[in-house]
Amino acid sequence: MDPVEMALSGVLPPLVVALLLLGPAWRPLGAKDRTLGPVARAAGPAAVGLGALAGHLSLVGAPPLAWDLEFKHGLFPLALLTLLLGVFEAVRDRVAPLLRAGLCLFVPFYQLDFVRAHRWSATESVLWTLGWALLLGLVLWIAERVAARCKGPAVPLSWTLLGTGCSLAVLFSGSASLAQLLGTWTTVTGVMTAFAWLRPARTLAGGALPAVGVLYACGVLGGLYASELAPTSAALLTGAALAPGLALLPRLGPRARGILVVAGPLLLAAAAALLEFLARPEDPYAGYY
Repeated sequence: MDPVEMALSGVLPPLVVALLLLGPAWRPLGAKDRTLGPVARAAGPAAVGLGALAGHLSLVGAPPLAWDLEFKHGLFPLALLTLLLGVFEAVRDRVAPLLRAGLCLFVPFYQLDFVRAHRWSATESVLWTLGWALLLGLVLWIAERVAARCKGPAVPLSWTLLGTGCSLAVLFSGSASLAQLLGTWTTVTGVMTAFAWLRPARTLAGGALPAVGVLYACGVLGGLYASELAPTSAALLTGAALAPGLALLPRLGPRARGILVVAGPLLLAAAAALLEFLARPEDPYAGYY
């Protein structure tokens, strides 16, 4: 598959899914609007989850039915889990904290199985798994509260920038196919940004946030442990996901809050991508993974 065909395969299926689901619902990320029914509320998480699944199937096909999947194929069951959790939360119209906590713990436990087997001691496995789980939980906690306060396109735009920056950093670190897979869901958040621009009065929050947060976390973990992403770049990408928390500072106006939600992720994710670009491998076979 040539680069252009590969790019289209990763963009077009999620784009179709996003337009079909979000267009009728006008509900990017799920607005806290109780006048909307459960089907409309579920459009956001369904679009992110199904968009990621569609992109995965288009790029690499269905994963084998096995527990010990390689990192790339492990993205598929995680996207499915976040889809189910997001739809469940959207239909109930409230967060399921215990399920989110379980998901946050499961993501590093499942995706880093090969690292535990070959690199970490038992103590390191416990500490790193818990550490990544807590970081993911913090990202989701911040994201939910920021999305509840910020109206318009700022929140979906910030996630689009985060996902794009992470994918570029992984690409420059030497893994083209993994980067392509990690970027599929950003097509959906890009569509969400456009719809939110058209309906700026809606407050964005809800069941899509576990999906985008988990898929983004997989980008950082995949780059660090399944590619050659530098620890400094991984730290910048982690900080980029936490940066929107600055918008929770008191006495901020809507404009200042929106700027912080977008500017922090943009600057830090761009810095990570730039560092990886400057240090990109010269091996002509780099990017095969």
